[in-house]
Amino acid sequence: MTNMCQRCKKCMSVLYNSGQFLRHLMKSTFVRIWFFIYLLTFGLVLPVILRDFRFSIYYRNNDSEKYGQMILRKTNEERKEKANEFIQRYNKTFHNNIEKHKLEVTHGIDTKDGKMLDFVVTIVTVSRNKHTFDSYEPKYLSQTVWKFLEMPNPNSSSMKNFRLCICNVDDDPEKYKEAQLLRSIVTTFQRFNKSEPNKEHILEKEKQDYVYCLNSSLQLNPKYVLLVEDDALPKEDLFPVLEHVIAHRDLAHYETLTHASTDDIASNVLNLGTKSEMSTENNSTDAAPYAHDKVLYYKLYHPERLLGFISFEPERLPELLGISVLLGYLVFMILFPCSRYLQHNRTKSLVLISLYWCLVVLAIGRPHLVTLRSISKYLYSVVPAPSCCTPAMLYPSGSAREIIEYLSKVKCKKDYAKDMALEDFRKATFHRSLMVQPNLFSHIGLYSSLRDAILPPHLIYDT
Repeated sequence: MTNMCQRCKKCMSVLYNSGQFLRHLMKSTFVRIWFFIYLLTFGLVLPVILRDFRFSIYYRNNDSEKYGQMILRKTNEERKEKANEFIQRYNKTFHNNIEKHKLEVTHGIDTKDGKMLDFVVTIVTVSRNKHTFDSYEPKYLSQTVWKFLEMPNPNSSSMKNFRLCICNVDDDPEKYKEAQLLRSIVTTFQRFNKSEPNKEHILEKEKQDYVYCLNSSLQLNPKYVLLVEDDALPKEDLFPVLEHVIAHRDLAHYETLTHASTDDIASNVLNLGTKSEMSTENNSTDAAPYAHDKVLYYKLYHPERLLGFISFEPERLPELLGISVLLGYLVFMILFPCSRYLQHNRTKSLVLISLYWCLVVLAIGRPHLVTLRSISKYLYSVVPAPSCCTPAMLYPSGSAREIIEYLSKVKCKKDYAKDMALEDFRKATFHRSLMVQPNLFSHIGLYSSLRDAILPPHLIYDT
């Protein structure tokens, strides 16, 4: 009892001293001004402005999961209607010009002369109409094809040849009517000729499908393969940004090995095996110095919910600090000539203004701030890529061949999907994987292709 009373007295003493300290601080005009600014900003202005910003700390989603699904379905129906109308018009135009071969569908590009393609864009697809809980047909493939075909002509001085393909990896391809209807206008690779029940783990089949589509794309002899899942919608500035990335980030430089042969890489890869067989020795071997500069792939989409400042990605916190200090310094320099408070409290003011902007930036959320870069292709950034997720990946042809060779040797299983296998390969070969930000694709796949389920609406950022 005595100990409890003593603890209570200590707590009361701490509270009293804290109150006295705050009272002393509030006597300062400088502190009162900043207290009012912080209170007004974070207690009134930002909560009102940011309440509908999905990745803001002020966002509150009070809608039920069913309501979220209904909204996403409504948006999907609007896109489906536009996609169907466009494809019908495109189909008529296409078949009116009998001289065009279906392999040359994309923007009428002629590649009969055998020249090397700059790009093969391949959409990996399976039927999403096999779920047992309802009869809804999302038709993601049609929407993605529509978006690619509707794009302004992407071809410029550095992108003279571009081809769109569909890779149908459904185990019952004849019943996948959506893909069959699109075969007449888009080059289609088909993994199975007839219905073949899948005996592999779903993640292993997904990996095998990926290898098949990547390998089929390489048969067209491209410089780059853009492998896209059928529920990833491209943004309108996709090709201008890719052109800028390729032209100004020296992707071509990383395609060719200058100090070692493919056999040197293979010797490292052969020791990989599955994830359970890998050891730390792989990362401590004498890796050839060439590998550190070779880009394995460019990731063009990463889930927005994973793009926040609070992350294990090494560039995020320095980015937050840099933005805060820059904004703080700019505001300080603007206000300094007309504020005697800033003139008398320079260091404190600069720190408080920078802290203020740091909190504002955190409140808004990095995913929203990153989208501001989409104003111009010159503002897009290229950063180290996280390992998760492969909805849209750009592969230099040389890297694609290495990946095919490696993935053909590993087996995916529960808790070990193809993106984890790709990351293991990257680490073992000391290659680089990079990500373009903001996202060049949006994810619309409410209906999962890997499981008989609807994904939670909050996982879909349908823009």
